Amino acid sequence: MKRCLCCLLATSLLLTALFLPGAAAAAYPESEHDYPNNCDETQVYQHPVEADGLFVTFSAETYVVPGYGYRFLTGEYTEEEMTEFLETGKAGPKGDSISIYTEEGEPVGAFTGDQLAGKTLYIPGDSFSIRLESDESETGYGFAIAAVSTELQPGFAQVNYHVDDETCVSGVIEAGKTVPLNTYYMLRQIGSRIIIGWKTEQDRTFYYETVKLTYRDDVTDIVAEDRAVYDLYAVTCPISLTKDDVYPFLNTSRVFNAELNGYVYTNEDFMHLILDECATFIWTPLAPFLAPSLAYLTLYWPTNEFVGACTGIAMTELLQYHGKLDLPATQNVKTMAELEPTDELLSVIDFYAVQALPCHLCNHMAIDPGTEEYSRQLKTMFETVASGSPVYFEFYPYAQHPMKTIFTKGPWGITNVGHSILLTGAYTDGNGNHVLIAADCNSSSYSNGTCRIVSINADFTEIYNFDYQTGALQGFSWTETVEQYDSFPAKGLPNPLSWHLVFFRNFFSFFTQILALFRLGC
Repeated sequence: MKRCLCCLLATSLLLTALFLPGAAAAAYPESEHDYPNNCDETQVYQHPVEADGLFVTFSAETYVVPGYGYRFLTGEYTEEEMTEFLETGKAGPKGDSISIYTEEGEPVGAFTGDQLAGKTLYIPGDSFSIRLESDESETGYGFAIAAVSTELQPGFAQVNYHVDDETCVSGVIEAGKTVPLNTYYMLRQIGSRIIIGWKTEQDRTFYYETVKLTYRDDVTDIVAEDRAVYDLYAVTCPISLTKDDVYPFLNTSRVFNAELNGYVYTNEDFMHLILDECATFIWTPLAPFLAPSLAYLTLYWPTNEFVGACTGIAMTELLQYHGKLDLPATQNVKTMAELEPTDELLSVIDFYAVQALPCHLCNHMAIDPGTEEYSRQLKTMFETVASGSPVYFEFYPYAQHPMKTIFTKGPWGITNVGHSILLTGAYTDGNGNHVLIAADCNSSSYSNGTCRIVSINADFTEIYNFDYQTGALQGFSWTETVEQYDSFPAKGLPNPLSWHLVFFRNFFSFFTQILALFRLGC
């Protein structure tokens, strides 16, 4: 009897040894191949053995269809797609993604295209969840996990990214490859600072590449050795506005239209804009410009959707920073990020959107690229932001002057003649390029804790915006002061005397801009 039991037990152990690995592999999360359209599926994996972390390897076939935004950043878009984007302002299909989360629900990363193909990730804890999302367009293979281990395998190295004193994110790379920067944390806010690069324990610093904004991973020259462990520590830069100091405006489709990727004027907003313009400028030296301006807006509105108010939002946030407004008090909340987009608040935003263009005469104007004045303004603006003062920045990608843009492009067939943002921080990277950190109201990233940037080359002769990688910006204006807005109390008539004093004090600057406008053929 004992011999029979021993034989039976030995047979069971042998069968377990033979079939358990296959059973464990079959239990790994895996999507359909190909996955369907409009998919939103989450799977959870629990490792059978307790572990501090798991090394998860994906199959070489893993692939999901990337969206337009990813292809734009990586330069994979076609010339036809770029032309369509510039003419319509629409960014194309959203694309598909694979998102991975720790057992506590913290994001490990979001991936698209073939970013996970054959890749090994380190995930803290002994369980994780993986989510596959797809849009309504084409699909691909999806994902499959080839192996899960609690130990670093031969041929790989581990990199620990120390975000702060409490947070460390670990990654895995193949031995022989250069240690990458963690681009997931690029320009991520930590309190009143953002991450601009990483440094080694020997204080060797690697900054993110910024000019023309390529999102390369391999920007260090540290070659990973087999089974080595590398520690990188975040390098940060202060910013003057955090995510709680700006409008998120993502809580209603009335204000922020995800498809158009921007703030949208409703009919009510537009009527506020017209009335505010009449009330503001009828008794000012700009009255002669009022009639054609109203005619232009009235013709433009019925056939086009206004995507913008970037000007008004940026300006009210700057006024809030300087204590000229106390918008949170109007709704009895503590931060700007808590504000609801009520009619009263939108009216204030529209009101200051109206003020911004005429107040250009108080701004610093840089009209002609390639001139000494253009470079001087770029340098002065950078130094102003670096000193801790936020700056209102408006740029015109199509022409050297905002009116030139309007006259040459006309009110038909174009949805974006310029854009306004707030510059809230600055630093110089390892290549001598000057980086300006931006809060952009037409992007949801800032309210989620991630900044955007514009970059100036080392000799202050060109400035690049995050959305226009094909060339430097042609024209821009900027201001760090809000004194000129004292003439325009919110939701009230301007002070004509105060406005006239401001106008004549800056008349020479305004006159030179008008001359430049005519010189450009407008």
